[in-house]
Amino acid sequence: MSASLEKIYVVFKTHFDIGFTGFASDVVAQYRTEMLKDVIEICDKTSGNAEHEKYVWTMSSWPLLQSIQGSEPQDQEKALEFLRDRQLIWHMLPFTTHTEFCGMEEWIRGMYVSRGLSEQFGYRPKDAKMTDVPGHTWIVPSILKKAGVQFLHLGCNGFSTPPDVPPAFFWEGPDGERLLTFYSKGEYGTGLTPPEDWEFPVWLALTSTSDNHGPHKPSIIDDMKAEIAEKGLKAELHIGSLTDFAEDFLSRNPELPVIRGDLADSWIHGVGTAPREVSRVRELRDRITVAESAMSLDLLGGEKAADASADMGLMKQHIDDSYEHTLLFGEHTWGMDCKTFLFPRKSYDKKAFLKDRQSERYQRMEQSWQEQIDYLNQAERSLEAALEVLGSGVEKQLRVYNYLGWSRDAWVTVAPEDVPAAGGVLVDGESGERLLTVPGEDGGVRVEVKRIPALGYKKLVWAAADAEAAGEASETAGSSTLGASLTEKEAVLENGHLIVRISRETGWITSLYDKRLDKEWVEPHAEGFGRFEYNVYSADDITRYMKKYAYRFHDWGVHDFGKKDYPERQKRESYSTVLKDLRIVREPGSVRVECTAASDLKSVAEYGNAAEIGWSFVLNEQPHVDMEWRLRGKEATPLAESGHILFPLQIENPSYRINKMGSVIDPCTDIVRSSSTLLHCVESFVDVSDGRAGMAVVPLDSPLLFIGRNGMWDFEPDYKPEKPELNFNLFNNWWGTNFPQWVGGELKYRYRLIPHAGDWREGAVWQKAQETVAQPRAMKSDSSRVEAGRLELLPQGLHGLAVTCLKPAEDGDGFILRLRDWLGEAREVSVVFSELVSEVVLTDLLEYDGERLQLMPNARGEGKAVRFQTEAFGIHTLRLRKPSGLHF
Repeated sequence: MSASLEKIYVVFKTHFDIGFTGFASDVVAQYRTEMLKDVIEICDKTSGNAEHEKYVWTMSSWPLLQSIQGSEPQDQEKALEFLRDRQLIWHMLPFTTHTEFCGMEEWIRGMYVSRGLSEQFGYRPKDAKMTDVPGHTWIVPSILKKAGVQFLHLGCNGFSTPPDVPPAFFWEGPDGERLLTFYSKGEYGTGLTPPEDWEFPVWLALTSTSDNHGPHKPSIIDDMKAEIAEKGLKAELHIGSLTDFAEDFLSRNPELPVIRGDLADSWIHGVGTAPREVSRVRELRDRITVAESAMSLDLLGGEKAADASADMGLMKQHIDDSYEHTLLFGEHTWGMDCKTFLFPRKSYDKKAFLKDRQSERYQRMEQSWQEQIDYLNQAERSLEAALEVLGSGVEKQLRVYNYLGWSRDAWVTVAPEDVPAAGGVLVDGESGERLLTVPGEDGGVRVEVKRIPALGYKKLVWAAADAEAAGEASETAGSSTLGASLTEKEAVLENGHLIVRISRETGWITSLYDKRLDKEWVEPHAEGFGRFEYNVYSADDITRYMKKYAYRFHDWGVHDFGKKDYPERQKRESYSTVLKDLRIVREPGSVRVECTAASDLKSVAEYGNAAEIGWSFVLNEQPHVDMEWRLRGKEATPLAESGHILFPLQIENPSYRINKMGSVIDPCTDIVRSSSTLLHCVESFVDVSDGRAGMAVVPLDSPLLFIGRNGMWDFEPDYKPEKPELNFNLFNNWWGTNFPQWVGGELKYRYRLIPHAGDWREGAVWQKAQETVAQPRAMKSDSSRVEAGRLELLPQGLHGLAVTCLKPAEDGDGFILRLRDWLGEAREVSVVFSELVSEVVLTDLLEYDGERLQLMPNARGEGKAVRFQTEAFGIHTLRLRKPSGLHF
């Protein structure tokens, strides 16, 4: 190593936590004030050093932007000077995230912070860094490469077991993109000099201070030079960026191992500590996408788009802010450090705990968790402000917007404020048909809308109830196949596809029979399909987990991953429900069984169980079952706890597929050893199939999933599912560090179960899951911007692709349509656009232009088509221009 080492690239940074060391608001203030002053001081003191020996401070893009925008004028002026001189720089990512929990589009938008800084200061980083969180999902290298990133550094804290990867490797995404990746096990960065077995002539010394600690002392540069000399090395010292190192390292064509797989996040259980907010953010992602696409469709279809540019610019600001705050919710710090601000805890006894909650110490901790909730409150406020702009103007029109890349039928909710006081009937603005409606919540209505355009909208019109022009209400072809019956032992729901039998003793499903496949889906020997289970864990469970998970034992790690002063006498206990009531409810277009159950009194009084559990199973005419659970009066407890819903499936030789952010993985083959092999975070669906038949589950609110068994407070380096039992985690307080330590109140969980023929591709599971999650929405818009009663951007629909966004371009030149491949297959694809599009340019993820695609006449005579190649789960960003051009 001594003889061959030519150059040491030094990168200085700190680990950014939005919280943990204090309130999130205080941390951001610290970056804007004393930390920025410290950075300015060391940059200033070393500005006269020789080239590449000046102190260069690398930051995540989001805190850098906050520092610039919120600093004092004199500090801001100096910071801008160092930005221009490249002593203050940033990398591509805004902060460290629990990546597989994030929405893919919001994660991409996080890199737009870096893009904005690049446009302002002319520096484009080609590197990215995340710290502390042990692992990230498989799509990351693919996304980063499409944003121009060449190098990723991951640094894991010293206690957590890291994925089984070498220090340097090419991480290959599902689409085949390979990203140079360094992984530091047991530390945030690296030492000044490489280990003895380092065989390359250049080395990265990533010198990181601890959480929010700020820059180093000015003497560090001289100290480094002295250490290099003391070791007898002739290597040149080069202080700069991660990109500096990556470009040199890659130019030497290093031979490195290729890691193709998911570095699944073994901290992902933290998502379950805030179940209400997790449900909110999952729904918010869909609502933001609908609103943004609605704005873009109005601009695309409007002849007076230029007149609306001010309003649309304001709406874009609100949408951007909403995206920012949903992504902030996915940042990895969900509160202050418990061992510093909460402990010592007096007691785990329920009565003592309730008293402690009134103390200043406990209330301060809960205030830090409230800051996390406030991200979503702000995201919702910004979204509502955007919708107000969309619906402003004199000529308001009710439209149903659909951002999916295919036409669909759906039941759509019309809000109470959009229902005329005089009442009336809703009419399809295109066909003139009267639409079927049923009462909704709080005075709104539910309306069945047919043939909602692909990435488009359809106008709805209120007419007088007796208006002849309204026509007759459209009717579902054929007679209804819905049925429901109640016997002494069971309730039975049936449609043309399924028969569901529910025990009157327990309220659990005893049979889910698929008529089309002649297939029974409920494992007869398992206890309860659709069973709610509440668990409390023992000190032995916690200790066993720490022994299995610890990479290196540190005292802080024992506090963070354990629960200080946990009662030794506490045993592991499991509780189910006692059914009190079961009834059948018939509504237009659906039948359902509603169950109400009580919980064991001890589990409520001494622990944290809900006093009452209600759930329902619903059939309509479609080949799926909708399920919902409501936990009423859940008690808060500091004892280790979790809640689960179990679906034990009857299937031989099962094959599993989990849709994680941006891809679909096989948990038996695609997860890197020592990653999170037990617990998974679902984007839209999980599927179990034997090749002939399959069952997909779409969790709307609770993305955490075990397959085969309850794996709470456990870690396995190479777990394979033991049996086809889907075990969804509803809530937990696994963390002992900064995440919420107790959960209480009212909780709701929804699932859709979709039996299908074949595997997940043959069963079009991805498409059915998208239709479950992405609901068309009825919204008011200013009809003076566009006269059309119907607009469709993709008249032939998409095949195996889906829309992640339709948005105004950042530079105002046209619109950005982002597509994702869902089939996981390399192939040529064709996309047909309506006459609203005259030019299509392929861009990178940050909207920098590349190849212009040829628009060709469509063989079916409707619109014009572009063709391009997609790789497995490829992401494609297209700039669309109108015939007349648009700069808004």
